[in-house]
Amino acid sequence: MYALPGNVSAAARSGTSGASGAADPAGPGYWTATPTGKVNGYGGAPNFGSATSKELHHQLVIGVAPTTNGQGYWLLTGDGKVLSFGDAHTYRLTGRSASGPVVGMAPTRDNKGYWLVTATGNVSAYGDAATLGSIHANKQQPVVGVAATPDGHGYWLVTAAGKMYRFGDAQLYSANAPRGTVVGVVGIVVTSDGHGYWLLLRDGRFAGFGDAA
Repeated sequence: MYALPGNVSAAARSGTSGASGAADPAGPGYWTATPTGKVNGYGGAPNFGSATSKELHHQLVIGVAPTTNGQGYWLLTGDGKVLSFGDAHTYRLTGRSASGPVVGMAPTRDNKGYWLVTATGNVSAYGDAATLGSIHANKQQPVVGVAATPDGHGYWLVTAAGKMYRFGDAQLYSANAPRGTVVGVVGIVVTSDGHGYWLLLRDGRFAGFGDAA
């Protein structure tokens, strides 16, 4: 795990799919993105470009998601706009549009679709991503992250309080942390086989579940 500079709004490990998947065949690395859309690659992660102010239309970048082979990435803004770079592509909405501020994105295994999730738990499917379900989260415990299963047939949603929701073939796993200590969650990272995950906490710690424990 690495610490993010103060002007960075998002980071993603290369060779992963929505923070889940196999390691980059070219070696370990990651990308960071600033709120204004500037992308930097580290540890062998190639830079495929940054967003321009014209593309962002005064919106801020809140997420970056790599393609599974590490040869591209998507940038995500708070209003749900998706910008593609490298071998990433944008896709049409295939189901109902989700209203509210978008907080996360998870690509499908073949990179031909993705899910967007809002803070209230509404999930929108694009491209070949299947519509698998949403939740109704309240403002006190908003959804903060989404991650797809390695085969792309399911996903997890996680709230700021660490409550997990599963859809499709995603499974829930037990934790290695005492009950009640997983608070202030800001994201989720899935293990390569999909049999576990880490919840990233606001204070920089993480809690492991399943084979991530």
